[in-house]
Amino acid sequence: MGELAASMGMTLQQGTMACSHPEGTSENMVCDADLYGIPNPAQYLNALFDQGKDPIDGAKIIFDTVEGGYACAARKDGVTYLLRDPVGLKPLYYCGLNFASQNVICGQPVLPGEVVQLPNSIRYRHVLEETSTDDPAEVLDMLRKTTGKQVERGSALMFSGGIDSTVLAFLTDSLLISCGLQSSQDIANAREAASILERELLEIVVSPQDIVRAIPHVCALLPEITLLNVEIGLLLFFICQEYKGTLLISGQGADELFGGYFKYERAYREGIHVNSMMKRDLENIHLGLERDHEVAEHFSKTIRYPYLNLHLIEAVLGIPAYLHFVPRRKEFLRKMATMAGIPGTLVSRPKKALQYGSGIHHIVKNHTSLLNALSGNHCQKRM
Repeated sequence: MGELAASMGMTLQQGTMACSHPEGTSENMVCDADLYGIPNPAQYLNALFDQGKDPIDGAKIIFDTVEGGYACAARKDGVTYLLRDPVGLKPLYYCGLNFASQNVICGQPVLPGEVVQLPNSIRYRHVLEETSTDDPAEVLDMLRKTTGKQVERGSALMFSGGIDSTVLAFLTDSLLISCGLQSSQDIANAREAASILERELLEIVVSPQDIVRAIPHVCALLPEITLLNVEIGLLLFFICQEYKGTLLISGQGADELFGGYFKYERAYREGIHVNSMMKRDLENIHLGLERDHEVAEHFSKTIRYPYLNLHLIEAVLGIPAYLHFVPRRKEFLRKMATMAGIPGTLVSRPKKALQYGSGIHHIVKNHTSLLNALSGNHCQKRM
């Protein structure tokens, strides 16, 4: 069959499977996985896979059971199957019989919740389901439990002072980290919110010169160079560069879950089925996660996303739309925050998107010619 190399440390050879990380290997499986509280993910995943009456059934058992991110290659009866967690927390790509966790090696993605039989047969795809709920206390309890599993001693929460990260801050005792220009709204909001919550805050203040100098380094890491990817990538680049620990907690996914974007509110006011829009964006959120993964991996960091727990996602997708937008955007999440005991001044605070609140957007937008040049070089290197 020949050797298949992967940046996740996977190699597949004739009759054997191996991985550079012992915890990512078992007799018939290699994986890049971050499973909360599971010290040997390959053994754990392989045991679940073997419970199935066939490979597809085994994959379904994994999808229904496992919490966390994983990208796996499993061998059964001489055939290799690839599977990826249903949210897309871990990337996985393939081409022919090759597979990798970086698309510079293999370009065809395994989509979230997909099972691929090599060389190119898509056998199954898990579809996000909706479980009906209208109870903020129930969803808050789910978020509290998954946050408790994901947060570890010494972790740090990326904190902007907005409702998304404030809820997570209230549920954890992690160090808070904020990043932006000295005069940015995010730094000011995070400083005020951390003071109200009586929490330690690490401020990473960057200059316009820092941002411009970092743009080529960030672009070299990105799977695709777009204005949004560069802006978010820069923010994460500076945080990973300055933070000395290895585990970061992110509030990503809250906007898609709880109607945080203006486009959702506008659609709701216009009578459009906004839940379908939010579901579609959640099905595509893996594109942003792949960007974040590349930057974090460069610094040997791990990012976890409490809002992107599969069971939490499927519960929130079933919330009636009016509960998100009446009387204001993110109303359901704000009720959860109030139930948690978060002060009203923080519950009602409006919030700009990260790239705007940090001040990075304005700097990057003034250097689009640099981005265009880097984008051309980037495409040539990946061809």
